[in-house]
Amino acid sequence: FKVKGATGKRVLKRALEARIPADMLYRPKQGFGAPVDQWFRQNNGALLEDLRSRPQWKDSGYFRVDRVLKAADRHAAGRANRGQELWSVLMFDAFLARRSTDRDMFRKGTLSQMEPEALSLV
Repeated sequence: FKVKGATGKRVLKRALEARIPADMLYRPKQGFGAPVDQWFRQNNGALLEDLRSRPQWKDSGYFRVDRVLKAADRHAAGRANRGQELWSVLMFDAFLARRSTDRDMFRKGTLSQMEPEALSLV
């Protein structure tokens, strides 16, 4: 919780001033990148195989399938780092799959029986 103003954890920061340099202690929050390049190369490329086998992104018409598959091949071979782009395609595919599932559940009448927080926004 915030004790005073927009600075959270004021008491903790005050206690640490003698041990941690002020520029580090009071710097703005920083994000961090997920190691998606590594994720796609782990487990003998299982995540890349998952991407290659998913139909939704291929059928969506938004991607040139040949280019995505070529980027996946180059990434797997270590000739390029295309993890961020491939991750975006994989997440788009997951979105499409979820959307399709929600639509099917609505048609079957089971969607309206679910709790509101369990539903996707689309």
